[in-house]
Amino acid sequence: MRNKDWATRERVRAYALALLSLNGVFFACIYDILEVLKLFYDIQREGTRMKVSFDLDDTLFVSPDEFETEAVPSFTYKWKYKERLRKGTIELFERLQDMDVEIWIYTTSFRSERYIRGLFRCYGLEVESIVNGERHAKEVQGARAEAMPSKYPSRYRIDLHIDDDVSVAQNGRVYGFKVFIVGPQDDNWTEKIVEEVERIQKIVK
Repeated sequence: MRNKDWATRERVRAYALALLSLNGVFFACIYDILEVLKLFYDIQREGTRMKVSFDLDDTLFVSPDEFETEAVPSFTYKWKYKERLRKGTIELFERLQDMDVEIWIYTTSFRSERYIRGLFRCYGLEVESIVNGERHAKEVQGARAEAMPSKYPSRYRIDLHIDDDVSVAQNGRVYGFKVFIVGPQDDNWTEKIVEEVERIQKIVK
């Protein structure tokens, strides 16, 4: 741990010196100083936060005919987004973030990252990272001749993936990643996910 702390300090120190000096010319600004502080914070937390990813269609994005949904956040939302958010998602995201969990989106759809982030921000929600169909094809499948699974959370060091598709869970058993399946309307679906996250956190600590 002592060696790791020393390495962390050296990395931050080197970055700070690079900011403060370029060919002997001193420069600095508030933004750069904040970037150094953010880097230090990120390094300290690196590898310590649990990552949980969510599928979109039929997991978080659901039909109001079959599921209870969150209230539409604004009148203009309906003009831009047709998707409806599963009831409990807002509270679930907030609870997970309070537990210092990174929230990812992992979807086979080709919705753009901008579109997905914009939708969640309408509900006051932020996600750490997004893997859509395009990113998956580039970073997971790539030039491999053999077909890769439709989702491969291990590629991104995701600790738990939430999905409605049982085939994803089957791939998880083959490729070694954890999947929690959510089904039809269930008033306790968020509590079940929180319990699974807590169970995994106890194991990895």
